[in-house]
Amino acid sequence: MQTFRKRQKTTHNCSGRILSPRQSWAAAFCAACILLCGCHQKDLVYPDSAMIKISVNFDWTYAPDADPDGMTVVFFPEDDGGHIWRYELAGRKGGRIEIPAGRYRIMAFNNDTKDIIYSGTSHMESYNAFTSESVPVEWPDTVLEVCPGIESDKIYRSPDALYCATAENVSVGLCSVSYRPLRPDSDETEIKECGQHVIRCFPAPRTCSYTCILRNVANISGMRRGYFVLSGLSPSELIAYDMLSDSEGEYLFLATRGESDITGKTTAFGRSASPSVRQFLYLIAVMADGRIAAFCHDVSDQVVNSPDKRNVRIVIDGLELPYVKPGGPDDGAPDFEVGVDDWELVIINHVVTLR
Repeated sequence: MQTFRKRQKTTHNCSGRILSPRQSWAAAFCAACILLCGCHQKDLVYPDSAMIKISVNFDWTYAPDADPDGMTVVFFPEDDGGHIWRYELAGRKGGRIEIPAGRYRIMAFNNDTKDIIYSGTSHMESYNAFTSESVPVEWPDTVLEVCPGIESDKIYRSPDALYCATAENVSVGLCSVSYRPLRPDSDETEIKECGQHVIRCFPAPRTCSYTCILRNVANISGMRRGYFVLSGLSPSELIAYDMLSDSEGEYLFLATRGESDITGKTTAFGRSASPSVRQFLYLIAVMADGRIAAFCHDVSDQVVNSPDKRNVRIVIDGLELPYVKPGGPDDGAPDFEVGVDDWELVIINHVVTLR
């Protein structure tokens, strides 16, 4: 009787050697172990085409009255050679964006300004906001005699209200987002949004408001129009970290006449960072009879000791203007309830006028 033997299944490897089933199983097990060990040694690498949707929300706790038309959001990669991602979001609430997985730092600021210019935009540390210089003013000799510190060629345009928010240690992954928001009064630890992609930013003011009030002004009815100049202000700022320049500039703005007070308001980045800076408030008043009266007052103490650095009030009492005889030529004052940005500065025969 013929007998048959069960044929053993064999496997060929690349070298041509025949492996038994037991050997094949052992080889597969070793390969799996190697792969598992590799997973613990390397981070997940996402394909370049993978775009992750994120919600960027703005919390206006530090600027509750702000109502910008839109916000710019910039993602700076921690890798210096990485791509910078910039997004424009309408309104003040925020919106949805798409960005590749990775590690970033974030800076956001309102994009509805008209007079602010930016430089150094390739890095968050160098992102600088500034305004251009105005046309030099040819002050009359009478002004220069009373106000020797006034600079005709260092007058800058007032910046618009600017708000900025930043966040560091931003990690965007397929399953979650983690980040550390930088807030004015908090050293907050890392926030991790597991299972969702939400980043909350806290915009805070980067500009300051200066309100100047001259109380109980004598002979105020004889003033036809007037101008304030405030010196010792910084013309620029690194907005990510609220760092002011040590340069010094001046801001020219309208002085509005009331029944007994003269008031004016301007916006600036803030007081110059120079340790030796002094701040002076100048008033140039054009009287109804054509005379020009100039006044200078050191307001450094009021600015430095202001309880609110973002909203500074400068108050001076007891100023006396030259007396103008009633009923003289050009007597009376026009309506001053206008903003300085709506006017054009013109110099005619060394007299500052507006049209």
